[in-house]
Amino acid sequence: MLEFSRRAQITLDKIDKLRVIHVSGTKGKGSTCAFVESILRNHGLKTGLYTSPHLVSACERIRLNGIPIRKDLFANYFFDVYGKLEATKNNCEEEHAMPAYFRFLTILAFEVFVKEDVDVAIIECGIGGAYDCTNIVRFPVVCGVSSLGIDHVGILGDTEEKIAWHKAGIFKPGVPAVISPQKPGPLQVIIDRAKEIGAPLSIAPDIDTYDWGEMAMDLGLAGDMQLWNASLAMQLCNVWLNAREHDFRQLPTTLNGYTQSETIRQVKVFCRPSQVFPVTTEFAKGLKDCVWPGRSQTVKHGSITYYLDGAHTPESIEFCVRWFREAHKAQLPHLRGPVCRVLLFNSTGDRQPAILLAPLVACEFDVVVFCPSRVSLSLDPSSDQSNFTISKDAAMTRCYLHKNAFLKLIGQKQIYTSSSNYSYEHISSQGDQISSLHSTDNIYTDKRTFLRPALADNSPGFSSGDGDMSDHTLQTPMVVFPCIGHALQWIAQGRDPCIDSSTGPMPELPERLKSAQNIQLLITGSLHLVGGVMGLIEPNLGISDIKQ
Repeated sequence: MLEFSRRAQITLDKIDKLRVIHVSGTKGKGSTCAFVESILRNHGLKTGLYTSPHLVSACERIRLNGIPIRKDLFANYFFDVYGKLEATKNNCEEEHAMPAYFRFLTILAFEVFVKEDVDVAIIECGIGGAYDCTNIVRFPVVCGVSSLGIDHVGILGDTEEKIAWHKAGIFKPGVPAVISPQKPGPLQVIIDRAKEIGAPLSIAPDIDTYDWGEMAMDLGLAGDMQLWNASLAMQLCNVWLNAREHDFRQLPTTLNGYTQSETIRQVKVFCRPSQVFPVTTEFAKGLKDCVWPGRSQTVKHGSITYYLDGAHTPESIEFCVRWFREAHKAQLPHLRGPVCRVLLFNSTGDRQPAILLAPLVACEFDVVVFCPSRVSLSLDPSSDQSNFTISKDAAMTRCYLHKNAFLKLIGQKQIYTSSSNYSYEHISSQGDQISSLHSTDNIYTDKRTFLRPALADNSPGFSSGDGDMSDHTLQTPMVVFPCIGHALQWIAQGRDPCIDSSTGPMPELPERLKSAQNIQLLITGSLHLVGGVMGLIEPNLGISDIKQ
């Protein structure tokens, strides 16, 4: 990474001047960065924000004052950096000639922030921390670690303790670090890493403990998890703003009244909460105005309500379920007629489907749909949403793994085989027939498994408009589609003008979906899936809602 940066003429000295806030974590690091950006922008600062992945366009990864970089500006910087790397690759070994996708975009982000002269650069780690390419930052103003969980086990390890070691690897000597509350095991690893590196460490407190005065605590992002992300963001901003008052000439070396050396010697200090402070108008407005698409987001198009959450770890799925149940229940009194609840799910990488799907069983969906995170059957080479790293067969095979895992979780009651024979010659003629899958299954699952849902807990549940869970006795169709576009067309059935309804023949609709006057559709399991849906129903991602 250092060599690529040198060849692109993005020197470490230039990066050192960016006044960076560096954030790692498993869950909520992107939301934390979004809160930080919004708060500091409300302080009148010019902000640069680098995050991943994107939902619709790669421009989303690099933001100036909260807005994705303009395409023309992105292109100018892209070709400038690419040209410098291309011109210096002759003396390099082939595998080191050009950086991989994420490394290139990281270099590009630093170039943009340096040339655009931002006041603050908020940098989200990609994977891990210690060996992440964003960790070429030598002198951040403050570092943060959001909640930890199991993810990317092939790279980071299969325990939260192993993962914590990587995440705390962004700490720097003498640079304050603030973390969200963690489980005891990972917390101890983070403490040990902070002592080893010499980083003053504190834990973000409960958001209710701040002095809110006459102001209401109002977050722009929904979901319980955002309370901890917001508190972490407030602490990171407070440290950064305090350092700014000293012109960043000397970073703080004390924490909660202790010097750095005293902090290193006293483990208890590492477990102390950060100090709370009176919440100013800029902080409160920054939290309220924060926009971060695809995370606990609700989009209503006519009779369809889309609940979009890119949760992709076991813990974040649990938070997603809690948010969806509360949001669903709150909407019911405003709906008339039958309501159909639909789940659209996919997961990627080395994530375990059964672990992710287990919390979703309690939602008692009327229809469950699985599809890959590809928008259409054919991949558009010019689209930032096209993924060429996974084959169609592999993507469909994973969908069937999801279906089979859900079958086992919910408990099979009876099997129903549709008597209708569907013809998909228009698909197979394009070479999209997935013949390597189950010989009895079409690319659409015309053999659908119907199940009686397992009982959920005693909390208010889901059903037709009256919300009476005791009446929820219908069987649950489970359908597999080859792409997001076809899945949404089948679910929407012309109810959403943003969804193309001209694809061709589809599996017959279950009565519950056909007769519904309102559809509540939860999309989760993958940010790439959420991004694919957003690209069809809300391609501007609500960017117009960002207040400058």
